[in-house]
Amino acid sequence: MPSRTRADWRAQYTPLEPLTERELQMLKLLAQGLSNQEISERSNVALSTTKWHLRNVFSKLEVTTRTAAIVKARERLARNL
Repeated sequence: MPSRTRADWRAQYTPLEPLTERELQMLKLLAQGLSNQEISERSNVALSTTKWHLRNVFSKLEVTTRTAAIVKARERLARNL
């Protein structure tokens, strides 16, 4: 098993930037398996706005996929309980 670097430890324990209320709303809809278009319709915002918020969510959670965003958000929630 490879040893962990200082950066690995820092990444694990450094708090991530908090999500805004709108970003949390988008993440919850994403976790329901909705498409970007469906999220836009339920949130009453343009598709481009939904994509903007989801890009921010991915950046703050340090992920690149929808699935990874959901997993990381659930991990953060479990740590905070």
